[in-house]
Amino acid sequence: MADLADVFQRLEKLERDLTCERRRTRRYRSVACVLLATVLTGVMLAAANAPQDEEPAPPAARDARFGTIQAQRIELVDSAGNLIMLASGSPSGATLDFWTAQGANTMRLTNNNHGGDFTMWNRQGISLFSAFATANGGEVGLWSDTGEQALRASCESSGGRVEIRDATERTVVAAGSRPNGGVLSVFDTEGQAVVTSRVNDHGGEIVVNAQDGAVSGLLHARDTGGSMTIHNRNGVDIVQMAADPTGNGSAVLSSSLGDTRIRQSASGNRGTISVGNSASRDVVTLSSDDMGCGRMQIGNETGEVVLSAQGVKDQGSTLELANARGKRLFVVGADDNGAVFNVLNKYGVPVVIAGSAEDGRSGAVTVRNGRGLDVVYMGGVEDENGQITVWNAENQRGRDLKPLP
Repeated sequence: MADLADVFQRLEKLERDLTCERRRTRRYRSVACVLLATVLTGVMLAAANAPQDEEPAPPAARDARFGTIQAQRIELVDSAGNLIMLASGSPSGATLDFWTAQGANTMRLTNNNHGGDFTMWNRQGISLFSAFATANGGEVGLWSDTGEQALRASCESSGGRVEIRDATERTVVAAGSRPNGGVLSVFDTEGQAVVTSRVNDHGGEIVVNAQDGAVSGLLHARDTGGSMTIHNRNGVDIVQMAADPTGNGSAVLSSSLGDTRIRQSASGNRGTISVGNSASRDVVTLSSDDMGCGRMQIGNETGEVVLSAQGVKDQGSTLELANARGKRLFVVGADDNGAVFNVLNKYGVPVVIAGSAEDGRSGAVTVRNGRGLDVVYMGGVEDENGQITVWNAENQRGRDLKPLP
């Protein structure tokens, strides 16, 4: 009985060893099949891309060079017999296709008239990715899961170009190159470029367009600095802002017809604003002077200054009135002692002067003749009494009129 039990144990051990050996043999066969398919695919691709007009080498020579088998079609199937890879050759080159176990063709590597061509599909057969050679270089495309192309990158004669598209395959953003640099454009839903950023001779510039393509605004670099221009619907410049040659800012506002209406400028210690009329004449000017005081000038229809007011450093202010020809006829000044005004004749000679008297409390009026000589004085004197003095034309032989004691 002991010998029989020992026999049974040996038989069980032999059975286990046989089972393990069978499993090991199946693994070796699977690995060998994969390696064979890979080698055959490489041989087929090399053979398909070999020059067609060369004389084929004798079989013995081919075997000696490649050590492989030459074929025009190689199929790789899974354990269920489903085709999952196909390598084939044709006069135009080689093609390599891949399928899922469910039969969906998901990738293809082949040739076109310019070089290589690679395409990827999803399980529904919709193209998702493509990369291929073109006459100018290479091109890459991306598609959505519904089949619309969302991105295109390509080579052109001037360089590279990238396009981003919306759900309807309209290009909404495009970036490319020009001989002097890059360009980036944003498009509306009608395909009109509405914003373009590009390079100019002095740096960069941005162009803003309306829906009809008309230029609405321009921001660009110049030799003096930055500049901005705004156009109306008729293409007329209505706003211009720029850095001037001195490095200061300037601005011009124009009418719908392009006539200048407002000009602004700045310097290191002063600023100026000018308002023009329909004849492009300055009729209002606001400015500051080198002493830090303000000044206002009002002009008539011809641009002649008829009113001027300004501050005077450490003193006060002045006001001037002029006739239509710009001749000053009235001047008022104010300081710590009070106000003084001058009335001038048409020749510019002060003929009436009014202000504070010498005591700084009373008022005084002086009347002069056409030569500027005093002929009448009326004002307060000592003890705040009044006095009138009259002279002849030569300001001589004066006579006073005073109140009674």
